Amino acid sequence: MATRSGSERQHELQPWYRQFWPWFVLALPASAVVASLFTVYIAMREAPVLVVDDYAKIGLATHRKIERDRLAAELGLQAEIFVSESPARFEIELSGATGPVQPTGLTLSLFHPTLESGDRTIELVPVKRRYVGNLETLPDQRMYIRLEPTDQSWRLIGEIEPGDRHISLIPQE
Repeated sequence: MATRSGSERQHELQPWYRQFWPWFVLALPASAVVASLFTVYIAMREAPVLVVDDYAKIGLATHRKIERDRLAAELGLQAEIFVSESPARFEIELSGATGPVQPTGLTLSLFHPTLESGDRTIELVPVKRRYVGNLETLPDQRMYIRLEPTDQSWRLIGEIEPGDRHISLIPQE
């Protein structure tokens, strides 16, 4: 008959809370509870930006955008944007089906694809036959562009990639 060593007897005599396996078994569901609480904290920290409850307003805004694009197409508008880097300067030549178009003012908006904090707006002023505006620095990632008059009656949209120095905007259909 085999005799047991003192450490084996000591191991058998320990209460359950001093054993390894009960704590290991309890640690698995406890870690799931902690992870779920952390997930709830992350979800509640900021309200979702893309969730909207008034779909009628979204539909009206979409219809208004289509009307603005249609008016730009009817006027035959086209914009040539020239970008210089130092300082970041945008020069825009705007033309229509009947020749140059000269609204009182233009707004050039640059939109980051995902981060609202990366959006920029430039008020352009007429200088001779062009519109000119400055920006602190050129974006170092792809951005969406929207060009519109101050009355927002029409719009031209497009994209700018890092390093682009000439962009052509035509109406979207």
